[in-house]
Amino acid sequence: MVADFWYPNLRELWVSEHGAEIVSAKKPFDMPDGRKVAWGIRNVSVDYNQQIIREEMFYNISHLDGREERLVYPAAMRYFFRYEVEHLLARTGFRTEFVFAGFAKELFGDKYPSELIVFARKAEGR
Repeated sequence: MVADFWYPNLRELWVSEHGAEIVSAKKPFDMPDGRKVAWGIRNVSVDYNQQIIREEMFYNISHLDGREERLVYPAAMRYFFRYEVEHLLARTGFRTEFVFAGFAKELFGDKYPSELIVFARKAEGR
């Protein structure tokens, strides 16, 4: 079994909670009809007790006639930490084999991860 979790940057969460707007800009793209789209994600609030981030995904669209449009989609996302995931897997009969910090299989702890990728196998006799 392989599971991928988004792993929060706690410093960025704290900073965003204390007045600074943290925007994760993504790679812009062009639509087939010629519109240009720049997009990103903005943290709105963080509930540290429930481990929930409220965010907005936004799209800034430049139309061919010069008009600018902004679409905003709110979302709530629950985040998990490494040992919480490993504990939940163990409680459901899985044994963690590998934990990586990204899709290039960087070992967890070698860099600040943005991904938590867990390889687990069903434990024998379960």
